[in-house]
Amino acid sequence: MTNVLRHAQATRIDIRAAEAAGEFMLTISDNGKGISEDETSGLQSLGLLGMRERAILIGGKIDIAGVEGKGTVITLTVPIGRAGGPSDPAND
Repeated sequence: MTNVLRHAQATRIDIRAAEAAGEFMLTISDNGKGISEDETSGLQSLGLLGMRERAILIGGKIDIAGVEGKGTVITLTVPIGRAGGPSDPAND
């Protein structure tokens, strides 16, 4: 949310959470200026790098896509009940 406030110039943010095929999906989209591919991979993108690292730590992944003038969509996908996690029977 901080990145949207600082950079996107958005007037609307939508947040959706869903579960499908054993995965939790969190999608955050805005109607801002749209993040460019250079911005998602640039050296100045430490906030995005931190988001990716935190997703990996919990066995997930993040997809970031932007369309100039139309906004950005960030999707976090995390497996539910991954091995070694709280719902793993081996942990009982």
